[in-house]
Amino acid sequence: MLRSTRVFFWFLRSSIQRYWKRYLLIVCILASIGGFLFQNPLKMKRSINIGVVGSTTEKTLPREITKKISRSLMTLSPGGIPTKDIVEQWEVSEDGKSYTFHIQRGLFWHDGRPVYADNIASVFTESHVEVLDSYTIRFSLTEPFSPFLATIATKPILQGLSGFGPYRVSGVSHNGENIETLILEDETKKLVVHFYPNQQSGQTALKLGEIQLFGTTLPMTFNWENIEVTNVPSSKRALTLFFRMTHPLLGSKAELRAALGAAAPRLPAVDGQLRPIGPIAPTSWAYSEPTKKFAENLEFAKQLLSDLELPEGDHAFTLTTTGAFEQEAKDISAVWETLGFQVKVDIQPTIPEEFDVLLTDLDIPETPDQYMLWHSTRATNITKYKSERIDKLLEDGRMVLDIDAQKKIYADFQRYFIDDAPAYMLSYLPYTIYHSKKISPEEAKELLQDAY
Repeated sequence: MLRSTRVFFWFLRSSIQRYWKRYLLIVCILASIGGFLFQNPLKMKRSINIGVVGSTTEKTLPREITKKISRSLMTLSPGGIPTKDIVEQWEVSEDGKSYTFHIQRGLFWHDGRPVYADNIASVFTESHVEVLDSYTIRFSLTEPFSPFLATIATKPILQGLSGFGPYRVSGVSHNGENIETLILEDETKKLVVHFYPNQQSGQTALKLGEIQLFGTTLPMTFNWENIEVTNVPSSKRALTLFFRMTHPLLGSKAELRAALGAAAPRLPAVDGQLRPIGPIAPTSWAYSEPTKKFAENLEFAKQLLSDLELPEGDHAFTLTTTGAFEQEAKDISAVWETLGFQVKVDIQPTIPEEFDVLLTDLDIPETPDQYMLWHSTRATNITKYKSERIDKLLEDGRMVLDIDAQKKIYADFQRYFIDDAPAYMLSYLPYTIYHSKKISPEEAKELLQDAY
């Protein structure tokens, strides 16, 4: 044993004497690497798997994703007022047909190229756009359109999947044209976004641990120990009763529709959740406190019905909904039957074109312009609501540029809409975030903030 030790040290000493320069170089290199790592430790990016419901292509990505990848000319305040995003200033011509934007300097695409006006102009293929210089563009309209600034605020500036937002796209997988997975990265995080065809698929992925973050406004069965729930107040979607205005009973009396709406049970409200009063959200700059409010209780509904002379015949109709709101529809029908109506609940896989009363969620526009929802000429007016007065207000709201004049127009729109009651907004749907316990509620809300 002693002899083996002596041999080892003799070999070591001989090797050092012979190759000391090489050993010294290796030691210096290792010391340099160690010092660099001590001063600049390697940062491992944190990976978070996020689930999003809905099939999407590169051109139809949801806004909560596109806002991470890039920015827009304008953005919207929480009250829906257009404000500048990448523009330094803008001008609108007196006739409301021309919009000129001066773009910030010093912006760069994710691949390092500077952002110029011609890059941005190429995104707006549906508009007439002039490039005045490297940082100035002008949009020309055929007629005044007051929601124009709000419209371009929702338009992300993208070239394919390249933008100049806080996250860059580092990977994507497709199934045909549809995107299955999108990888977004910033300096510290890697977000792996999975797209699912329906909520059930997303729920299953959450349960299996394939994703750690999932947000929805639709009811979801949940009871898993490793997942936390964070409810966020939102007024972007409302659980709504749509009445077919051509129905012989339901289309006959506004007071009847108001009574049915007043009697319908509401969803439990989360802390800070507002209640809808009419078609425009209370958070909007155009919201006006209605002069006429309907109480939300059964006794008030009975009082309204007692003063009505309903058409003779069978007071029967169908309440249609999808599986997401099946229990809510059954609760509503049970209350309506106590008022003397015969109500059949019909559960459909998708929203049908024909119905008597439809219970579903309504996307509340961020701007007060609701022309596409309620104008009598629009196919998207699913209630077949016809009102010359409402049509005129919706048309004027798109033409008038003065903000005070717009407020008056939309105050009248809300008042007459509530009087006619072609639809009844029951409850705003809170945005519910399901997330791993490794993700704090604050971070979960920050990652999905543009969804609610």
